[in-house]
Amino acid sequence: MAISKERKEEVLKQYADWLKQSQAVVLVEYTGVKMKDLDNIRAKIRESGGEFHVVKNTLVRRAFSASGMELPTDYLVKSTAVSFAFTDPASTAKALSDATKGNEFVKVKGGFMSGQAFSENSAQVAQRRRCRSPNDCALFLAAGTSAARICPYFAGAFLAASG
Repeated sequence: MAISKERKEEVLKQYADWLKQSQAVVLVEYTGVKMKDLDNIRAKIRESGGEFHVVKNTLVRRAFSASGMELPTDYLVKSTAVSFAFTDPASTAKALSDATKGNEFVKVKGGFMSGQAFSENSAQVAQRRRCRSPNDCALFLAAGTSAARICPYFAGAFLAASG
């Protein structure tokens, strides 16, 4: 549905504000996800002090660019939602992982943490080195739970989930 130029400017400003406030952002594809599942994801992420929003690809690309964060072109194709971690990237990443567990329709595209880009392939990097902080582990958790299992900060959560 087309939106007015004024509304686009409002949305762009909101995206820019969320990016400015965020310690980390994770972009996901959600093609085929039911509305009640999206609502569940939103609720879990809000509990962790973050936000989860379906975004307009062109407008969010402009917001990222204005914030000095250039995204690969394949991050903003198909349906895109963004998880914004305002207070604790580790908790927000865990909430996203927990809320999407077992949902094959949600796929991590990539994101930014502390101004550094990461991709879904960051999980492979995690397997080659250990996390140095909970924030490092949040990045790997968002990229893939199998890599996050090596993280000492999340080991307890994975033992509980797999036991």
